[in-house]
Amino acid sequence: MQLSFVCNYTFPCRLAMSLLLLLTIGNRALPLMAQNANIEINNAKQLLQKQLFKEALSALETADSSRSETWYYRAQAHYATGQFGQALRSLDRAIDINPVDAASYSLRGMVKLYALQKPEDAVLDFSMATGINPNDSNAFAGRSFAWLSLGN
Repeated sequence: MQLSFVCNYTFPCRLAMSLLLLLTIGNRALPLMAQNANIEINNAKQLLQKQLFKEALSALETADSSRSETWYYRAQAHYATGQFGQALRSLDRAIDINPVDAASYSLRGMVKLYALQKPEDAVLDFSMATGINPNDSNAFAGRSFAWLSLGN
């Protein structure tokens, strides 16, 4: 069965054509959008590995802000460039989006411990990270350093 109709390009007609196109595409648009988001995030990850932090931040400007990974990698770039407040805000956003992201808790613990000199707060974040991922050796090490800095 083939649908066809004549369109005179008025608004209602264009709207109907758009809806018809969306119905024809179906679920194929969602994987394409996710794939584009992955490309942007992977590009930023590569830039971070090359220590091109400002470029990584620029690349993440167009990344999907509803994904926790976007905020996590923004935080890494902010932390590396000494923008600790921005890093903390980005990590807060990543955790709001995905409250079971051990890596975000672990990095937030690092920011609180090493940059902001708040070992009590860092212990809580490192503990959250190890509770979520008991194999996170960085979180265990960070929590140990935080306890040592507290005199424990």
